[in-house]
Amino acid sequence: SKGNTIVENGWISIYKPYFTINQSILPEFSRCEFVKVDKIAATQDFTKPTPRYNQASLLDKMDIESIGTKSTRAEIINLLIKRKYIIEDKNEIVPTELGFTIVNTMKNYVSEIVSTKLTKLLESRIEKIEEGDLNLNDVRDYLKKSLEGPLNKIKKNECAIGDELKNILSLGEDRIAIGKCPKCLDGKMIMIKSSKSNRRYLVCSQYRVTGCNAISSVPQTGFIKKSNNVCSCGWPTIIIMYPRRKLWRICVNRTCPQNKYNKINSHHDLNTSI
Repeated sequence: SKGNTIVENGWISIYKPYFTINQSILPEFSRCEFVKVDKIAATQDFTKPTPRYNQASLLDKMDIESIGTKSTRAEIINLLIKRKYIIEDKNEIVPTELGFTIVNTMKNYVSEIVSTKLTKLLESRIEKIEEGDLNLNDVRDYLKKSLEGPLNKIKKNECAIGDELKNILSLGEDRIAIGKCPKCLDGKMIMIKSSKSNRRYLVCSQYRVTGCNAISSVPQTGFIKKSNNVCSCGWPTIIIMYPRRKLWRICVNRTCPQNKYNKINSHHDLNTSI
């Protein structure tokens, strides 16, 4: 049982007519006293992840990490949204598949580019130039040397980086490949949004080439992330991420019986499914 016990009334004895306790008050017990057990309840809880950033909390985080200035931080966020690296879903900032791909690719080949250390270095040097503590030419030469290593890595791995990015970039901002088409086996199921109904669907990327008519509707709310898995029915599966981190894994074949068991209870399940 969980509750409180009042050890000494103190000011409560005077203020009692106007005082209420919202928590449960436990009865008095003496040492070694036996009590009757009414019921035993076992509960299972999962670790709750930290909430997603919103505009305000992301601005605070950028301030802490010295990313941008007061006048440019909001503009940086708007630019990320414009480029489809992130989206706003019910006041939450959610990374898109395009954003995930670019960040993960750069982490694999040139992690310095996506680190905040380089940004902090640049911002601190600019501030010292404004204060007259550093010379512009000296800072410029220093930054050239700092960027020489990362730029050489990009040059060395440009073909590999290009191969990882070209698939998702060639599909366009709103056309993210989910998986292989189960009908023609040549195309990929891509997400498109109807300009008339503003609803999103999955269609085969070969529908204009070979006329493949594979199509599937998807939930109209939540952020869609591909799972890289194929259902037993042959259609690809996706992860739907809703506000408050509610996660669902579904087969895009809406008649598939496996969709009865599609809830993901934890981020461990999410990682293993992806």
